[in-house]
Amino acid sequence: MAENDSSYYLVVGLGKTGVSCVKFLLARDIEVKVTDSRLNPPNLDLVRGLLSDDNISLGELNEKLIAGAEKIILSPGISANDPFVKKVHQEGKAVVGDIQIFADHVQSPIIGITGANAKSTVCSLVRDMLEGVGKETALGGNIGVPALDLLDQNSSEAEVFVLELSSFQLETVEDLPLQVACLLNISPDHMDRYESLQEYVGAKQKIFDGAQTLVVNRGDASTFPSNQRGTQALISFGLDAPKENNFGMREVDGKKCFVQGEQILLAVNEVKLRGAHNYLNILAAFSVCAGMKVDLEKAKDAVRSFSGLPHRCEWVGSFDGVDWINDSKGTNVGATLAAIEGFQAETEGVIHLILGGVAKGADFSPLAEALSNGIGTLFLYGEDSVAIQHCLEQAEIKNLCCIHVQSLEQAVSGALQVAASGDLVLFSPACASFDMFDNFEHRGDVFKQLVLERVGNH
Repeated sequence: MAENDSSYYLVVGLGKTGVSCVKFLLARDIEVKVTDSRLNPPNLDLVRGLLSDDNISLGELNEKLIAGAEKIILSPGISANDPFVKKVHQEGKAVVGDIQIFADHVQSPIIGITGANAKSTVCSLVRDMLEGVGKETALGGNIGVPALDLLDQNSSEAEVFVLELSSFQLETVEDLPLQVACLLNISPDHMDRYESLQEYVGAKQKIFDGAQTLVVNRGDASTFPSNQRGTQALISFGLDAPKENNFGMREVDGKKCFVQGEQILLAVNEVKLRGAHNYLNILAAFSVCAGMKVDLEKAKDAVRSFSGLPHRCEWVGSFDGVDWINDSKGTNVGATLAAIEGFQAETEGVIHLILGGVAKGADFSPLAEALSNGIGTLFLYGEDSVAIQHCLEQAEIKNLCCIHVQSLEQAVSGALQVAASGDLVLFSPACASFDMFDNFEHRGDVFKQLVLERVGNH
């Protein structure tokens, strides 16, 4: 591969995001070179159809390409602590990601939503609400379609862009010009990438830097901006009664209601989503739309009809009075804790929890209190099940029946044996899936199939 050609853009990493960057740049007649640490990255055939072999370097991140690059475009899977990235900074090269490039090329308003959990659900609901009031809306980023593909997909630019943003994507942005920036929640995640929770929070908080309106969670102090500019508006949401024009819950005539200040928006019994965690998601979506100056009255129908996304506290079925819930997207402790707390108030009996997989260096002790109250049986499976149990034992959880199983199939069979009418079986692993499954979707599909085959025919 030629290393000293005239100036070019260097795309680092050939996952879905990296390939979208290559296509976007080539469409604008920008010379591109790529490098990937893998010899056979997943999109290699596609890339070879776009670039000559001279512009493709595989097997390691090629530091010799840094000197001639005008700009380095980093895929979100590449850590800022990677030696290659440190070398880039040493040579004084500009590092950006696809989100910054996207923001530099659009004129329409952009909404950015991040958080440890519930990003996809809130983004999808916001999209539906905006479309419900007649705004042509494009959704992408960390969900589904890479951000730059949103521009290439549309012959004319959408009226509003809704971007789900991960901490990895936010590492490479500076003063992102968002009309509304929302930080939903913070709980430890990706501790195998970040040296501390503070570093993770710092990455998340970068979403606020260039935004006009900030949306934060009143119940989570870590979502509040550490440096709010005087010109930035602030909207908060929470499960308590709100002050002024913020969003929250009130009981009115014996009914729980979503409210903005004193104004009733919807009663809880008007929506399909259930659980305190989902009520927070609805309030977050209302807050974001308020930041966009949307007529909330016209957006209500979208909230009423929204039934959630697959693998996110998804109801699989009720058999012999037992509800089965697929929360395979619960890939960290915070997500599982939110699911447990959300369903405890809605469940007559006890919750039986299936948990396990690849722990990503997480601390499971925050689950201790929830597991001590209202959890009937904990089924542990997967690569880090022993380490998880050790962590929970250190937290001195009382009155918890913990059963180790070798597979998800055994966990489902075990839950079938112990669950009684009025109980709920919650599959919320709090872990990554790649010890046994392709991804969280594959894991969730397997769980649903097991439930329908074994429980449905029980």
